[in-house]
Amino acid sequence: MEEHFQNHIHHLLTELQRIDVLIRQYVVRIRESWEIDDYHGLVISEQEIDNLLGHPVLTVERLGDAVQGLDDGRLAELKAGIEQRVVASEAAGIPLRLPRLTRIFDLSGIEVDVLLICLAIELDLRYEKLYAYAQDDVTKKQPRVDLILNVLGPDLASRLAARTVFLPTASLVRHNLIELTAEPGQSYTPLLGRFVHVQRRILDFLLGLDELDERLLSFASSKVPQIQLGDLTLPRPVLDGLNGMLSSWRNTSVDGKKTWNATLYFQGQYGSGRGAMAEGLSHALGCRLLTVDVNRLLAHSKMGVPLIFREARLQNAVLLLRNFEGDEKNKISLQDGLLSGIERHPGLVCMAGESDWEPRGKLGDRLFMRLSLPTPDYATRAELWRREVDAVTVGKDAFLAPDLESLANKFAFTPGQIHDAMMAARGLATWRSAQDQPLLDELYAAARAQSTPILNTMARKITPRFAWDDIVLVKDSLEVLFEVSNTIKHRHIVYEQWGFERKLATGLGLNVLFAGESGTGKTMASDILAGELGLDLYKIDLSGLISKYIGETEKNLDRIFSEARTSNAILFFDEADAVFGKRSEVRDSHDRYANIEISYLLQKMEEYDGVVILATNLRSNMDDAFVRRMHFVVDFPIPEAEDRLRIWRVHFPPPAPRGDNLDLEFMAQQFKITGGNIRNIVLGGAFLAAEDGQSICMEHLVRAARRELQKMGRLVRELDFGQYYSMINGGDQDAS
Repeated sequence: MEEHFQNHIHHLLTELQRIDVLIRQYVVRIRESWEIDDYHGLVISEQEIDNLLGHPVLTVERLGDAVQGLDDGRLAELKAGIEQRVVASEAAGIPLRLPRLTRIFDLSGIEVDVLLICLAIELDLRYEKLYAYAQDDVTKKQPRVDLILNVLGPDLASRLAARTVFLPTASLVRHNLIELTAEPGQSYTPLLGRFVHVQRRILDFLLGLDELDERLLSFASSKVPQIQLGDLTLPRPVLDGLNGMLSSWRNTSVDGKKTWNATLYFQGQYGSGRGAMAEGLSHALGCRLLTVDVNRLLAHSKMGVPLIFREARLQNAVLLLRNFEGDEKNKISLQDGLLSGIERHPGLVCMAGESDWEPRGKLGDRLFMRLSLPTPDYATRAELWRREVDAVTVGKDAFLAPDLESLANKFAFTPGQIHDAMMAARGLATWRSAQDQPLLDELYAAARAQSTPILNTMARKITPRFAWDDIVLVKDSLEVLFEVSNTIKHRHIVYEQWGFERKLATGLGLNVLFAGESGTGKTMASDILAGELGLDLYKIDLSGLISKYIGETEKNLDRIFSEARTSNAILFFDEADAVFGKRSEVRDSHDRYANIEISYLLQKMEEYDGVVILATNLRSNMDDAFVRRMHFVVDFPIPEAEDRLRIWRVHFPPPAPRGDNLDLEFMAQQFKITGGNIRNIVLGGAFLAAEDGQSICMEHLVRAARRELQKMGRLVRELDFGQYYSMINGGDQDAS
């Protein structure tokens, strides 16, 4: 006899030889008690019924002493030889799947034999006939519980003891190693009459295959980890804590039986490194990583929950549960299935989510730790951009340090977002010139695309079109706008490098109030800031934000600020006094809830780290508490004549044909209107000129000015138009 098995298949076949002897023993026993006829198994005769009734209930005839002694002796010899060779094989480093499965799920000898009896039919179809014969029915080719108990237990006491392995709490059923199915077409099938199947994934495992159960493919994946903890950019306290836990786990078994009985909850936004941390831990422990999308898992089927824990054991894998959020939507499923499975699981479980979640005793005695992964600081972001750039650019000087520092300052990205932005930039570069080295503009475009995935559904994106030369403001207001821009550019220096963030109790964001009448340039100023800073600008639709239902306005605003926290966009609230108006005296429940909304908005603005611009036509309507929380207030007054002249001039693009009689000085002096009104007049005059087929002349501006004044509700007076009043009619006799 060989000292050890050649491989796991050799061992499995030898075990089946032992099972074959057990099955043969049972067939010989039942043959002695049957009266065989030509229709045996198809027709139950009266004589056979009499024979069954003539025997005591729950007894089985035994073989003669000679046959029994021979088979029992062979069984003992086979079993002893198998056990010796298993020990020798494992000492020689030959992995055997069945002993490994036995240790993983703490299977008893009877439970192993149940698996082998079911496994036999999967490897040799002759057992179909043997099982059908033994069960006295040619249609019953799969073993039933009754057959298995009779094969393994020749007496009543041993059969009753073996029956417990089919209970729901027993390892075979609880861990989904076998499946019990009812008799087809029957409303109720007793336990003894249920068919027993070995689960397909267990069969594959015993045969040496490690592919995922096909029922898991829609929400789970498995891989050998490549990332090491040393490769990650992690806060020092987090890295030290992980290394400390690893040191305490070094000497534990990695074969699935003893375990790292711990649960780690990685809290952070997308791309913060939650998955990379789990992969690094798996690599350090010498395990695979089994990743499960919790949202898809819970939506797929309840059966998927126990299967993922079985798979983690089979693969000796660290289990990573992505998108784990303990909210009300998933509460029942999480409590009833997932959390109870985690409590019983003997291995390391990593959970990744964004919410501030605690198990509150739902994980039993398992070690639980929540690790928060904040957005990297400015210096770390700059280094991450440099690493990504160096990985794809030909020369180290493709991007200057100030370029990457500007990216790091303007986009508060996580490591994953920086990586995704670089991949997107490479795609833009390939589309442009079939090369992987992107330009700075492509990096900015890719970064902006990363930062606003959801805001598009909640607000209107404004594409920046204006520059500083396009806006005309009084000197003081323009200087304040420059200060706003510089504050955003240099906040990393003041807050992080100079340490001022430690002196602030609230968020590090910037809140700006633009106050002025409609058309004075508030939206244009926001446009210019966004273009200057390379950020997206989103105009919030207040009509879709405010709800008459109590609490809905807060929910809508929470969605806005939550998304903006990761979007790095400028939020522009036009006519903000509609939402951020003064709190009123409480006279009824509506007043009370309206004041709660305002207080809630104050809180969200203090917590927010981005840029918020509030625009109002009526500054006096703004709540004082909001105004006090503004870092800057920019006034947009009605422009004076000198400023209005500049506005008239900048609104004429160079290609536009202009007539010799244009008197812009007159228009600026006579009409005290805003820049928005001037824009409308110039544009209206251009269309009139196009209709006449000539250059834009004074007549066209006068006629367009008349329409604009009428729209504003102002009288059209000869005094205002002076010597050009004769042009006002344009064929229409009604001048007023």
